[in-house]
Amino acid sequence: HPSISRPVEGIRGASGVTALHPIHAVLAVLAFAGEAPPACLVTFGAKLEVEGVARLAADRGGPESDLDAHAIAARLEFLDEILSLHDRSEAPRAPADMGDHVLAHFLANLRNGLVEPLGGRILQRPHLALELLETGDVGQSVSYLLRLDSLSGGMGSIGRGFEMRVAVLRAGKTFARDYFEQFIFPDGHRTETCEFIQNPREGTFDGAIVVQSMTPLDDVYSLNCPPTRTLCAVVEPPDILTLPDEYTRQFYAVVGPDKRVKCEKRILSAAGHHWFVELTKTEALGAPIADKPRLISAVVSAKRDTPGHRSRFALMQRLAEHFGSRLDWFGRGVRETGTNKLVALASYKYHIVLENGQWPHYWTEKLSDAYVANCFPFYWGAKNAAEYFNPKSFASIDPARPDVTIRTMEAAIDAGLWEDRQAELAQARRQVVTDYHPYSVWQSILEQLPHSAPRPISIKPFTSCQFSAKQRLRFAIRNAVSRS
Repeated sequence: HPSISRPVEGIRGASGVTALHPIHAVLAVLAFAGEAPPACLVTFGAKLEVEGVARLAADRGGPESDLDAHAIAARLEFLDEILSLHDRSEAPRAPADMGDHVLAHFLANLRNGLVEPLGGRILQRPHLALELLETGDVGQSVSYLLRLDSLSGGMGSIGRGFEMRVAVLRAGKTFARDYFEQFIFPDGHRTETCEFIQNPREGTFDGAIVVQSMTPLDDVYSLNCPPTRTLCAVVEPPDILTLPDEYTRQFYAVVGPDKRVKCEKRILSAAGHHWFVELTKTEALGAPIADKPRLISAVVSAKRDTPGHRSRFALMQRLAEHFGSRLDWFGRGVRETGTNKLVALASYKYHIVLENGQWPHYWTEKLSDAYVANCFPFYWGAKNAAEYFNPKSFASIDPARPDVTIRTMEAAIDAGLWEDRQAELAQARRQVVTDYHPYSVWQSILEQLPHSAPRPISIKPFTSCQFSAKQRLRFAIRNAVSRS
């Protein structure tokens, strides 16, 4: 049949292929007879041609000669013929199969990325292509493959403009979050290669993130998403928030400081906190605050709910007594800053940073704010903070040792560490607004999680989930100990 034999001969002539896989022979016979081939044969035939294109790319590292270009073009032409048989297939499609237009997009993007530019961009993810096509759901797999490779330039864009679309689910809006969006996300909820859709009720996405604070989600969210690219970012410390195992098992990965969480992949790391001072990334990096007439400030509330709260409040009382007018203590229940938090940092060289507790990987906007406002922090919190920031960019203090803390602070002030460590502070400031920006953190994690085809998923609030028997036993023991 000419429509089959012509491209077959082209493959043989250009690439030296002397034999076809039997599946191609079957497809050719069915095409000649005008019969509708089973969908599984069409899928497998297309898979073989994708393998062939990928193999040519891998073996040669790109179309470096006219011979390679002709071989690839011939294979694509044959793939075109195979995919055209899909129109005549009598096999019923699964509801999730996106059908002919997806396969047509696939071919069009293969042509755009492989034939026209001929610039070495050939199927940059051949192993991913084969892995996805092995799943058997050709419609969803090819659609997902298109979205991934269109972003890296491997197969050409399908018109969306971003490599990834990620659903970000949070509890209901708050004044603080709305107010600070203008500084943290001045260009909208996106990076150069990823768009973050806030609390979508439906749609297909390349990943989904729940930012979990003390407040639960307001509803059950039903989305189409790769189940292996679901992430829960826990932004509270373990002594303040314990999540039911049933809840965390909804996600493929959980990032945060709590090593007790149950999921497929637990990531002990900073969960992604942004700063809470009124400066944009451009302002913080381009014109760091240099006019600092005052010495020390702190933003520490009067909370005393947890051991961490009580410890830091006791230290602040001791420091206020020692430093007197050299220290300005701000915080809810102490001295309100109003709606402008920057007033508590802008005029000060040094800033006392006391987290809600001391857990590895648990550092928050309290530390970020100091760096963004160009203050040298006296820090108590994550014991491994030096894994994230240059240890010369902060001085560790300890609420349990107030006299040692005072000596540490006085020595730093006498040595002029704010003036001496400007290079380290600038480095930390850049890390906060770029590397540790929550969107950078979450996108990086999602990109490292396994690929899978999108499918319907549901994410329910933690208040709708049950604690496991093991968790309930742990609570009972803890309560008994606290009463004793």
